Amino acid sequence: SHAAVPFITVPPIFPRGTSLPRETVKAVLTLDATGAVTDVALDGQLDASVTTALDDALGDWLFLPALEAGAPTAIKVQVPLKF
Repeated sequence: SHAAVPFITVPPIFPRGTSLPRETVKAVLTLDATGAVTDVALDGQLDASVTTALDDALGDWLFLPALEAGAPTAIKVQVPLKF
């Protein structure tokens, strides 16, 4: 058994003039058994343009899937984001 491991990470592209959060943003990503992101949940009050950029970027991340008893499994992972 092992945890999911980020394999492809895509940086967010923020519109010019976007005010980025000063605090760490916690993202919870739901991964399917292939390691694809199926849902993104962001913690805290964020500007709509920040939320959109993070949703778009994090949705394109790909993980080596988590294994449980040797079989790929769906899982949720927490990712801290600092800007």
